[in-house]
Amino acid sequence: MIKNPTYQFYHFEHERADGTKCMRVVAVSSFAGKPVKAHADCHPNDEFDLEYGKSLAAARCAEKVAEKRCKRSYNKVDEAQALVNAALAHLQKMMKYEADAEFHYNVATFTAAMIRAEKGCTCGCDCNCGENCECGCHN
Repeated sequence: MIKNPTYQFYHFEHERADGTKCMRVVAVSSFAGKPVKAHADCHPNDEFDLEYGKSLAAARCAEKVAEKRCKRSYNKVDEAQALVNAALAHLQKMMKYEADAEFHYNVATFTAAMIRAEKGCTCGCDCNCGENCECGCHN
């Protein structure tokens, strides 16, 4: 849920770059703990309307906050994507490790079975072939 922003407003006479003076309304809000400012200037030929100036300055400030929020969301998505990519790379590495481990286990199991078969042991016990064992596989 997005909170409805609160604004502080200031209005004062402002001198423009061309030397003309106008009334300026400034709206101040915050995003991520930092102030965000926007303003609305009244043209020297127009009649100053404080409420209109507040509305326009607040709308411009809201636009700046929304832009900052979008940029932050893009960065957060990029961070999350990087984590997903790293996790997928790790998963692939672990799946290769698992397949390699299973291959070596199967080779070792087959080799042990072949060695036991050469001595006539078919049950897979670990007894010393040729002796009397409890399972009776060599009797």
